[in-house]
Parts: sequence; structure tokens; C-alpha cells
Amino acid sequence: GELLVGYTFFWLLSIPALAAQVWMIQLFGGIEGYINVLAMRVVEFRGLGWLTSIIKTFSVINLVYFSYLVTRSKRKRRDVLIYTLHFGLFLFMGLLTGSRGSLLVNPVLMLLIYHHSVRHISLRWLFAFAFSAMMLASVLELARQGVSFGEEGLVTGLSTERQDDRKMSFRWAQYGTIPLDLVLDENNASKQLGFTYLTVITNFVPRAIWPTKPDTGGIVLTKEYTGDAWGGSSNLSTGLFPEAIINFGQPIGIVVGTLQFCALVGGLLLYYVGFRRRRLTNDRYQFIHSVRFAYISWAAMALIVGEFTNTMITLLIQLITLQVVAVLVRMFSRTRMAPQPLLQ
Repeated sequence: GELLVGYTFFWLLSIPALAAQVWMIQLFGGIEGYINVLAMRVVEFRGLGWLTSIIKTFSVINLVYFSYLVTRSKRKRRDVLIYTLHFGLFLFMGLLTGSRGSLLVNPVLMLLIYHHSVRHISLRWLFAFAFSAMMLASVLELARQGVSFGEEGLVTGLSTERQDDRKMSFRWAQYGTIPLDLVLDENNASKQLGFTYLTVITNFVPRAIWPTKPDTGGIVLTKEYTGDAWGGSSNLSTGLFPEAIINFGQPIGIVVGTLQFCALVGGLLLYYVGFRRRRLTNDRYQFIHSVRFAYISWAAMALIVGEFTNTMITLLIQLITLQVVAVLVRMFSRTRMAPQPLLQ
């Protein structure tokens, strides 16, 4: 049978994230004050991790909503229009984070889910999507430069007021190589001996309670390899190989990074085989399994260029939210059974 979950279900699940976003805005005196602190959000949002985590659940619910909609045998135009409104809210909240990833990752995951769960997407469309995503990433990089809200209204890097400073670039594409250059050029930094990986656990303890808790790989990289170039207002990401070198030094770190990469690729391939087998069983909860597959696949890729702790905590939030949604789906959905042929 096919599960039936009304659109009201997904909107009700979205209320905590929407309420958390409104609360976040009010903490900074309204939308103007909120926008004005986005450039310093690493500092300004410190201590508000619990609130940002609730906000992040909206993107998970939106992705489950999409997966459910596209895998249904029958869809009404009304259902598509109501989902479009939900997706529009997701885009708005993504812009409010000031992060390109918060805005662009979900469309990529939607494409991944559609490709593996509905029908294969041609290479031509994949290349077109990839090119569009890269151009949009560059525009967003420019737009968020000097974003503020003042007497003249909202000002971004695209505004005429900043025409002299406007400069289109693809510098974001170099982020994965910058950490590697830094760790390979530095021979005197102290080894972290694996402690940056343990911050996946220690990061849940507030620094007010444990002031000397270990720093994540990105913070160590920024402090020790750039001399804390941004004074704590921003941190570099690490990537799989640079973080291994930060922990164990160049010779051993490169070996550890290689082993991690092989384990990552091998584990993802095994997981994909299991996902494909489950697809053949016509599981009524396949739309949830497809979202889980998309998140795990993305995290595996993100670990190559991202910080271990940030990537894993993000994945943990996503999977926990997804599991809660799955439990609620089982509790509140009903099943429409396929019509049975008459006995002859």
C-alpha cells in the first residue's frame, strides 16, 4: 500500500523551526539588527547553537516533504503549490543564514533523491544544474560582502552603493586547497594527536562550563596556521587530509588521511548497495530512506573538504530529525491499499 500523509503534517512539523527563526531575529532587535550581525555571525551567534540547530530542522522537513511528494503515485496540483510555498520559505530562511551551503545544498540533495528514486537525470541536465549552481554560488559570495541594513534600506554586495567594491569571483572554489597549502607549508605546529576528532563529543558541552575544552580542526587551523587571521570572527574549514596532518604531522597524517579516504569510499559503496537492494523491496517508507541516503552521501563528500566536527554534527542533527519525522510518519499516516483483482 501507499502511505498517505497530508501537507498539514509537514507544515505542523515545521512550526518549531519557524518559531526558532522568528525568536532568533527578535534576539537581535528585529530583521534590521539581525541582518547587520550576519557578517559577524560566528561571534554573534556564539552560545545560540541550540537555537540554530532547531532552525536547521526546517531544511530536513522540506527535503522529506519533497521526497514524499515526488515518489507518490498520484499528486494533486494543490499539493505541488503548497510544497512550493514551503520551499520558498526554505529559500528565505537559507538567505537569512548568510551561508551559501544552507541555501544550495538542499536543491542538490533534491536532485540526488529524484535521480535515484524517481527517474535518472541526463548528463546534459546535470551539467546545466552544476553550472547554474556554481554561478549562483559566485553571485551569493558577492552579495553577502558587506551586507547591512541602514537608513537606505538593505545593502548587499550587489547594491549600487557598493559598485566600486563589486568584484565577481570564484574564490569559493579554492577553499578546499587553502587548508592543504597551509599545513604543508608549516613544519613547527604542535600535533593535536586526534583531539580534533573528539570535539564531535566535546562540542556539546558549553564552553562556559568547560573553558579549556579542545578546539575543532577549523579553529586549530585558523589559530595556529594563520595566526588567528580574523580574530575569532571567522574560521577556515579543514578537509580530510589537512585535518589528519594537523593531528599527526605530515608523514603519518598523509597515511591516516589516505586510509580515511579509502574507508569513506568503501563504506559509501557498501551503503549504496544496501540502498539499492531496499529499493527493490518497494518499501512504503522508501521516501525516508532516500533522504537518509542523500544526507549520508553528501556528508561523505563534505568530509573531503570540510571540517570533521562540523560535518558530523550537521549529519547527526539531520539524521536525528529524520528519525523523529519517520516515527511521526508511522504514527500519523494512513495506508491506501492498491486495488486487488477480483477472484475468477
